[in-house]
Amino acid sequence: MIRSALRLSALLLLGLLSFRAFACAEEAMYSHHYDQCMDQAGGVTAGMLDCLSAEHARQDKQLNDTYRKLMAALPAKRQQRLQVAQRLWLKYRAANCSAYVDPTAAAPNRWWPPTASWRPPPPAPPS
Repeated sequence: MIRSALRLSALLLLGLLSFRAFACAEEAMYSHHYDQCMDQAGGVTAGMLDCLSAEHARQDKQLNDTYRKLMAALPAKRQQRLQVAQRLWLKYRAANCSAYVDPTAAAPNRWWPPTASWRPPPPAPPS
C-alpha cells in the first residue's frame, strides 16, 4: 500500500515537473528582443515584419552556433551522418512549407494553416 502511494506520488511529481519544463520551453520560444519589438510595432505590418526578420536572424545564428559546437564534439563518422540528416531535414522543410503557401495570394492569406478549420481555397475563376 505504501509502495503504491509512493509510486503514485512520484508519477504525479514527474508529471508536474514535465509540465513545468514544457511551460518554460514555450516561454522561451522567442527572444525578449522580439517581444519588445512586436510591442513597439503596434500592430503595423511593416514593423512586425521587421521584428520577424530580426528574430529569424537571431534564431538562425543561435542554431548555427549550436550546430558548429555539436559538429566539433562529434567523431567524423557521426558528423557525416548528422550532416546527411540535416540536409534531408532542410529538403523536407522546404517541401512541407511549399505545400502550405499560395504564392498568388495576398500576404495575409498566403499561408494555408494546417488546422481542423482549414478549408480548401475557392476554385480559380475561368480564364
